[in-house]
Amino acid sequence: MTFEVMKVTRELDLGEYDEQYRGKTLQIWVNPPRIVRQEREQLLREFNTMLRKSVAVATTPPPAKTLTQASTLTPASTLTPALSLKGEGVRLFKRLFSKKQEDNFARWQKQSYAWLAQILSAVEPTPADELERLHEADEVLYQWILKRAVEMISEFQAEKKSPSKTPPSN
Repeated sequence: MTFEVMKVTRELDLGEYDEQYRGKTLQIWVNPPRIVRQEREQLLREFNTMLRKSVAVATTPPPAKTLTQASTLTPASTLTPALSLKGEGVRLFKRLFSKKQEDNFARWQKQSYAWLAQILSAVEPTPADELERLHEADEVLYQWILKRAVEMISEFQAEKKSPSKTPPSN
């Protein structure tokens, strides 16, 4: 016997996000295969690694010369270091967001859009670049959709793994 695994979807009412979206829905693919769920887990691990590296760079003390220069900054300029630092301070600030880190983050973000596009494309195709446009236009809505999609997948998986609560018939 051969099983045809069907894509199970659940409706996400965007009206839960805001009243103005009432009646607009997305179909969330809630039973993606393990490999698709593992892709999301891998993306989260990669993001955590990128974040740890950025924090490590940010918390590395600057050379003594930079500390001396930084101590001469005016109080107002210390509130906006990115705008007021010059010379060594600018190089230090740029080091926090190196080109390589920016490229890695851009690659990671494209992969995240592609992953969510898969989850939203079970019924109707959703291009990843459309999700990127949404993210640029309304970051909070994009994050809400992503969060709800992940929650709906987890809820479905947990529901199907737990034993039925109805007693067996005699």
